[in-house]
Amino acid sequence: MPDETRGVEADRLRIVEAELAAARRTIAALVRRSERVERPEAADRGALQRVIATLESTVHERERALEDSESHYRILYDNSPDAIITLDGQCRLVAANRAAEHLFGRGQEQLVGLPVASLLDTASGAALTGLLWAGFTGVGDVEVVLPDQRHLSFSVSRLSADRMLLVLRDVTQAHRLEVELLRTRRLAGAGRLAAQLAQEISTPLSVVLGRIELIEGSGRLDPNLQRQLGVMKDHARRIGGLVRNLHSFALPQPPHREHFSVRSGIEAALALAGRRLERLVVSVAVEPTDLAVHADRDQFAQMLSNLIATIADQNPAGTTVRLRARAVVDGSVRLTVEDDGVGLPESVVAELRSPYSGVRQPDPGLGIGLCIAWAIAQDHEGWLTAERLRPSGSAYHIHLPPVGAPAAVGPRAANTPRAILVVDDDQLLCETLSLILAGEGHHIQVAHSAEEALVLLTRVRVDAVVSDIRLPGMDGESLVEQIEARWPHLLGRTLLCSGLLAKPRREGRYLQKPFTSEQLRRALATMMAESSPKTQ
Repeated sequence: MPDETRGVEADRLRIVEAELAAARRTIAALVRRSERVERPEAADRGALQRVIATLESTVHERERALEDSESHYRILYDNSPDAIITLDGQCRLVAANRAAEHLFGRGQEQLVGLPVASLLDTASGAALTGLLWAGFTGVGDVEVVLPDQRHLSFSVSRLSADRMLLVLRDVTQAHRLEVELLRTRRLAGAGRLAAQLAQEISTPLSVVLGRIELIEGSGRLDPNLQRQLGVMKDHARRIGGLVRNLHSFALPQPPHREHFSVRSGIEAALALAGRRLERLVVSVAVEPTDLAVHADRDQFAQMLSNLIATIADQNPAGTTVRLRARAVVDGSVRLTVEDDGVGLPESVVAELRSPYSGVRQPDPGLGIGLCIAWAIAQDHEGWLTAERLRPSGSAYHIHLPPVGAPAAVGPRAANTPRAILVVDDDQLLCETLSLILAGEGHHIQVAHSAEEALVLLTRVRVDAVVSDIRLPGMDGESLVEQIEARWPHLLGRTLLCSGLLAKPRREGRYLQKPFTSEQLRRALATMMAESSPKTQ
C-alpha cells in the first residue's frame, strides 16, 4: 500500500473520531440542559428533542462511516503486499499484517511484544531503533537487512505519541539486480581495458614474432642460439594466445567459416600450445582420417589450444592427453579431449555440464582460456561440456553441428610475385612485413598513412594492399572506401589488420594481430586465389 494512501486513511480516521467525540459531548450537554429545565414549554421541549434526534442520527451515520473506513483500512492493511507493523513507544510490535507474518515467518501472536531490532540483523536493528527513538518519520535513505540477508526498504509514520507505523518492502531482488548491474559495468570496463591492452600489445608482438621467424629462416644458426630463439618464439606465441583470449573476451567476433581438415586444425592447436606440450604425452586419433569441419580455422585452433593449455597448467608433468575426433551419423563432428590427471574441480564440471543454450559465456572465474573455448563452441552453434573420469582424469566434449559440403572453387592462383602495398604507421612493423613478404619474392611498397597510400596508388600499380585499420588521419576502413571508388579491382585484394577489431563498418577480409608470418602468407594466398578469375 503506498505511503500516500496510508496517510489519507489515517487522517480520515482521526477526523471522523474527532467529529464523533465532539458530537457526543454536544448531545451530553443538551441532555443535561433539558434535565435542568423544570417546566419547559412544549415548543421548546419539542425543538430540543428534534435537535437531539438530529445529532443522534448524525452520530449514528458517522459511526457507520467510521466502521466502513475502519473496514476499508483493515482490508488494505491485511492485504498490502508490504509488511506493515505497528510499534509502541518502546519500539515493540503491537500488531502485524499478513505480509509481515510471511516476511518474518511467524504468526502475529509470536511477533507481538518483540523488539523490532530482534527481527533484523544486529547492525540494521541497532540503526533502525536509533532512528525511531530520534523521532524519524518518512522514507528511509538506506536499507535494513534480515538475518538471512534479505534487504528491505522502510518508511515510518507516527500515529500518536506512543504508536508508530513501520512499513517494510522486500527489495532483495532489486538489490541483487543493482549488484549485478554494478558487476556488469565493472566487467564492461575490464573488457574495454582488456581490448585496449590487447591492441597495444598486438603490434609490437607481431614485430617480435616476425623478427624471430626472419632470423630462424636466415640460414644455419648456432644450436644454442636456435634454442634461445625457440624459447623466445614460444613465449611470444603464449603472449599472443593471451592477447587473442583477451580480445575474444572483450569483443567476440562472429566466426569466418571455411572447410578444412580436422587433423590440420588439431596440428595448428598443438603448435599454438608450444612448449606446454613438453609437459604432456599427446595422442591424436581422427576417424575418418580425412574428416573435415566447417568452422573458423583460427578460432578452432584457439579453442583446442586453450583446453590443452588448461590441462597442462592444472596437472603434473607426464599427464597423458588423448585428442579424438569422429564423424557422427547426422554429419556433425565430435571432439573429445581426455586426460588422466587430477581431474577437474566439481565447480567447473557443474558449470560446463550442460550446453547452456542461449548463454554467451559461463562465469569468467573458470579461467579466461576455458571461458573462451566454451564461447567459441557456442558461436559455432555447438557446445562444450566437461566431466570427471574415474578413477582419475577429466574429459572435455565438443560438438560441432553438421554442415554442407565445401563449395567447388577453381584452381588456386599460382604463387607468383606480387606488387604489395603495406600501410602501417608503425615503422618497425612495416619493415618486418616488408622483409617477410620480400622473402617470398614479392615487390613491396610502404606507406605510413592512408593519405600517403592514396598518393602511391595513383603513381604505381599494385596487386594487393595490406593495411592497418588504426591509422593517423584517415583510418584503414576509409582507405578501403576510397579504393572501392577509385580502384575497384583492388577491393577484393585489400587485407585489413587490427589489434582491436570491434565492429567493422563493412564486410571484408581481416587479419587479427598478433599474427605469424604463416598466417599472413595464408591470408594473402587465400585472398589472391579468391579474387583471381576462375577457369571453367
